[in-house]
Amino acid sequence: MPVVRFPRYSTLASSLLILLGAVGASAAEPCAWLPIAEVERALPDYGPWEGEVGGAVGACQFVGNTQELTNSLGLNQQFKATPAEAAHFVKSLKAEMAKSYRIEAAPGLGAEAFFYSPKEKGEDGLWWVAHQGKVVVMGMLVVHHPATTEDKAAAGSLVKQALVAGNRPQMAEKAASCPYFEPGLMKKLLPGKGYTSQQFGENSCMANDANGAAVVLTRIESKPQPFADARRNDTCSHTAVDALGPYADMAYACKSGNPSADLLFVVAPHVYTVSLTTSKEPSAAQRADLVRLGQFIASLGR
Repeated sequence: MPVVRFPRYSTLASSLLILLGAVGASAAEPCAWLPIAEVERALPDYGPWEGEVGGAVGACQFVGNTQELTNSLGLNQQFKATPAEAAHFVKSLKAEMAKSYRIEAAPGLGAEAFFYSPKEKGEDGLWWVAHQGKVVVMGMLVVHHPATTEDKAAAGSLVKQALVAGNRPQMAEKAASCPYFEPGLMKKLLPGKGYTSQQFGENSCMANDANGAAVVLTRIESKPQPFADARRNDTCSHTAVDALGPYADMAYACKSGNPSADLLFVVAPHVYTVSLTTSKEPSAAQRADLVRLGQFIASLGR
């Protein structure tokens, strides 16, 4: 996976976009909070739908096949401490996203809810951030034409179901526990107050603190060479990480995007990326702690 560079705005906004852009999964797992039958009902023109992935905790992804075209629908749940915190989070994110994206209100999906899309017209797909109670739902519908009014209404109906399902007992508790985040190392990487973490399906996790720093993990099943090659096409400094195998690489001191350190390594058949995004360039000590976190994660994958 190439290092993803977003404009220099909220580190949390960049981290969430990385999660939404993460593709692929290692195993199919039924979506616990959005039945595939509801997707078929809402979006019949883009099906048949299949490939529910990672739905037990925090995230669901669906794939629809129309003739030779592939469509996709993905939804991520986030859980906040209070409804007011959820609304504030969405409002703040909307203000940041408006600097680089086209923003449109999303009626019925929360007072601060919004759709967003690239400012260049003609782009395919539809992205949104919605909220209800303590639950925030982010997601995207990618089809092969600009999203229509009907697409927005259909996606909205599915988002409403995801918001309601997020209030089920123990949903938030399950999502808050990421098996890849070793507590001692996470305290060193994110020492600020207000630490929270969340799992988005079995292939991604995010943790952040009140200072806006974030750690994002993604895992996909793929051949490693294309990812290793793509990383070399950016404007970052690179260091090989021998302790994590032949493909392992640390990218840092990049000329664009938010200050970050991005670690890639392979535990076959999976490619892992672990990114630390902060308000200033991560130090050598922080990069070393990121490698130690990678070693912990690798020990779970073997």
